[in-house]
Amino acid sequence: MAGLDDFRKQAEQVLSNDKVRDALHSDKVEDASDRVLDGVEGAADHATGGRFDAQSDDIRDRADDRIGTGTEDERGVSHTGIRDADIDRNEGRDTGA
Repeated sequence: MAGLDDFRKQAEQVLSNDKVRDALHSDKVEDASDRVLDGVEGAADHATGGRFDAQSDDIRDRADDRIGTGTEDERGVSHTGIRDADIDRNEGRDTGA
């Protein structure tokens, strides 16, 4: 598990960088994620002959909401799954959260 802990720490360091955060929440990334989600939804519709179109639309929309340009959800968890407050605390910038 030491390898996973090291990976988590490295990910937290990268995600604590303001430039990285801004890039992840950019319109360009949002557009790319929309294209991927649209492609996956289209493939699912094609594979099922469109029988589950309403369900695939709903799943695509819910996935997009979770990925989004990203505000945190009600628990303070961004689409990365790491709370910004945890990153700040680990970087010595405890926000009190």
